[in-house]
Amino acid sequence: MKISTGLFSLCWSVIALLTFCSGTVGASDRNYIGYLLDKQCSDSVRQDSNPLDFIKNHTRDCCLMLNCQKKGYCLFADGVWFTLDSQGNKLAIEALKKSQKNSAIYVRILGATKKGLLTVKSVVEVDEPSSSRDSGDGQNAK
Repeated sequence: MKISTGLFSLCWSVIALLTFCSGTVGASDRNYIGYLLDKQCSDSVRQDSNPLDFIKNHTRDCCLMLNCQKKGYCLFADGVWFTLDSQGNKLAIEALKKSQKNSAIYVRILGATKKGLLTVKSVVEVDEPSSSRDSGDGQNAK
């Protein structure tokens, strides 16, 4: 019986260790899906009731300009603006450089928000859903 108890304890210890070590995604992390653009240009349309026309036509080249890189990046999802943290800004630049699109850079960001700042773990370009191409509402940004 002692062997079974020892084995049981060992198994639970291994499970606990693996859970602890693989915990790179926090409990409050989630996916945010929307349009990536630089804060330099987004500041000019943040107060607009429908900034999507600007957002969808904003170019990747503009996002990668030095002034725009210095100001940082944001995500527009479900009608809400999210400012990216410094790690998010670095990952945004990488995603923009990899993108083959000229405009309307649509991404999925894994992270968590706190006081309007999106703490970013990853940025991946994704295809715009057809409903987003038509209305740009980002309804899948869950």
